[in-house]
Amino acid sequence: MAFRDHLILITSPEDFADEHILIERMFEQGLSKLHVRKPGRSKRDLDYWLLGLGLDYRKRCVLHSDFNTAIDLEVGGVHTKPLLPNDPILNRKPANFSFSTSCHSFNEVNDLPSYLDYAFLSPIYDSISKIGYKAAFSVGEIKSFLFTFAQNNSLPIYALGGVDKDNLEDLEQMGFSGAALLGGIWNYADPLQAWIDVFQSK
Repeated sequence: MAFRDHLILITSPEDFADEHILIERMFEQGLSKLHVRKPGRSKRDLDYWLLGLGLDYRKRCVLHSDFNTAIDLEVGGVHTKPLLPNDPILNRKPANFSFSTSCHSFNEVNDLPSYLDYAFLSPIYDSISKIGYKAAFSVGEIKSFLFTFAQNNSLPIYALGGVDKDNLEDLEQMGFSGAALLGGIWNYADPLQAWIDVFQSK
């Protein structure tokens, strides 16, 4: 499977005109998973936002929120802080529901619990969407860490931070399983074309 088949899109934190139409067209153009991150939204607001997408597309969404909200809104997963291994929530995980989290250091990655389906490591490059959010690792450090990590772990690690169509090949060579995009899509005047360019770049 090509590296482009392991690309995740994170929603813009702000709403804008035709957002749902653009997202559904991105799904039609190869997007497999959308992370819904809308900071400060209530459950009711998230519900309204998600209802703007067709049910088939909602099932391919991962919510940056708590587990119960994700279950209530019938999405495909939740992205949140790691749970304790004995947390009763883990016994309530539906079929085809994913757990993921974010890491900002190699130590955090090494300490991840085994129930997770994947994790983000960031920032890999200077952020496109956050001013002053600079790369935290050298290419050599990443390659060495991911090579060692993969010897004893099968958990997919996705690159986040400054990802765009021009660095996907480099990220694959570093050893990442995939990548997550935010500013590399939404900062363009035509986000749909930006996604098509990314998806077709490899």
